[in-house]
Amino acid sequence: MKNFLAAFLATCCLTTSVAFAEAQDFLNGDKNFPLIRKNSAATWYLDKNSITVKVNDPPFFIVTAKALTNGGTETFEFFFDENEADMRVFDKTLADWRYLNPCDGTADEKFPVYVGEAVFYVWQGRKFYGNYLWKTEVDGKINFTDEFDDSFYKDLR
Repeated sequence: MKNFLAAFLATCCLTTSVAFAEAQDFLNGDKNFPLIRKNSAATWYLDKNSITVKVNDPPFFIVTAKALTNGGTETFEFFFDENEADMRVFDKTLADWRYLNPCDGTADEKFPVYVGEAVFYVWQGRKFYGNYLWKTEVDGKINFTDEFDDSFYKDLR
């Protein structure tokens, strides 16, 4: 009986922890708010309902969307040029478009890249930067990295 009770309690704990981990993949469990980025400072979710296409003139697109975090909501406006593999975000402080490279900058500077990649994938059903390997150089050694592996896209559609 003790072994049965111990096994039952262990199963309940595992089931609860798996359910909790899965719920974190979406804001309050809502599939319209998938997790796009998490670090020690914040957890960001994409508001899929907020995606609005302003320009749809292939290979050029301008799309807006909102991302939510514990600190509030931020609206992003992205410019995509598929021919040049060029993603930009409108930077209000510069009043101009700023190029987004997924391999450059700090985690905070790179955050809009994650939002833009998620927005493009939700809207188009395909990867933007996720189709490319990026050349990086560290201490004279050249590496090719894929910033967006398949796990990034799993909960976006």
